[in-house]
Formats: sequence, structure tokens, C-alpha cells
Amino acid sequence: MIDIAPHPDDVVAPRQLICSLARLSDEFSGAIAIISGRPIAALDALLEPLLLPAAGVHGAEIRFEQGQRAVERAAPSIPNGVRWLLAPLSEIPGVVIEDKTTAIAVHFRQAPEAEERVREVVEKAVKAHEADELVIVPGKYVYEIKHARFSKGTAVAEFMSRPPWAGRRPVFIGDDVTDEAAFAVLPRWNGEGLAVGQDRPGARARFANAAEVRQWLASLVGQECTS
Repeated sequence: MIDIAPHPDDVVAPRQLICSLARLSDEFSGAIAIISGRPIAALDALLEPLLLPAAGVHGAEIRFEQGQRAVERAAPSIPNGVRWLLAPLSEIPGVVIEDKTTAIAVHFRQAPEAEERVREVVEKAVKAHEADELVIVPGKYVYEIKHARFSKGTAVAEFMSRPPWAGRRPVFIGDDVTDEAAFAVLPRWNGEGLAVGQDRPGARARFANAAEVRQWLASLVGQECTS
């Protein structure tokens, strides 16, 4: 729903998007949730003042209630040993280590030539902590280490087991490889997967970019948001 920026902290949620989501939440009796690789606290900051139900860090954090900031369930922190093994990557110009506590993402958008080195160090860090059941998820110029038992698919299932989502037909929009886990579970509820940017397994249609997603969401509320 938002455009990619050079640094993870530089992304901005347009005011129209925030307004569209607020109106859609009202229209669907609160059955709107944000499922993201970002922590819930970061999602709240992006969408301020809107506080939607959310799953952060690929399902490792979850919050079911609208209007609150507290996280209702969070996975254990990634072991500190992983952080120590990743530390040398921070010395590479353009490489950014994003520590989400329950996951760690290593971004190299500003240093694409460092991909092989990043992948090598990330793989060694995970292999050294096999007992912790961690996995590596590749993304757009990023390798992320997270708990194997959580995914965007598990997050969808958790929401769909509770009101106001239970009994509804889910629609999930995603633009990354991590979203494929969510697309994969949608058939359980006869759901619809919509990809962004490129086709993804399990998605039935595709938006060209995030701006097109925002336009579609605005069209669902029927009018422009002016405040």
C-alpha cells in the first residue's frame, strides 16, 4: 500500500490511504487488518492516528483489537548470538541491519554488490542457531531471519478464527515473497489473493504498483478523503 523508500524508516503512508482504511474499517465492522513484516509499533506510527488490528513481523506479533496500541501476543526475541554474528555486516557501506526483536532484516538496497556477502553471513548465523528453529526469508534487496513457526499465513488463519473476520471471505493484498504464505491459505475460506508489482503463486490478479492499490481502496469508499 505504500511506496518503497531507500531506507525502511523513510516510507510514508499518504493521508488518503489512512482515511480510506479508516472508512473501510467502519464499513466492514472492523474486519480490516494490516499484516506486515514490520513491527506493530512501526505500523501504528505509519498510519497514525489509525490503530487497526495488525500482525507484525510476519505474524510473530499480533493485535486483534482496534483502537489500542498494545501487542496481544509476541514471539520470543531472536537470540543475541545471531546479532553478534551479523554485526560485521553493519560495517559495509549501504547495508542496514533492522532489528525488530522477534526478527532481524538485513537490507542491501543501497549496496546490491554486497548481496553474496550478506547472504553468506546470514546463512551462517542461522545455521549456528539450528535449535532455535529460525528461517531465512529473501525479499527485495533484503534477507530476513525469523521464527519458522510464524508467517503471514499463520496470521491470516488467526484473524479468520475470530470475530469480526470469522465467516467472512478474506481478501489479501501483498507484494513480496513473504506474502505467498498468506496467498497459500486463502482457499480455506474461498478468499482472494491480489499481488502487487508482479504475479505471485496463489494470487488471482495483480496491481501494477502501490499507487494503484491506494486508488482501488479509495474507490471502495466512494469519495476522496479531504481530512
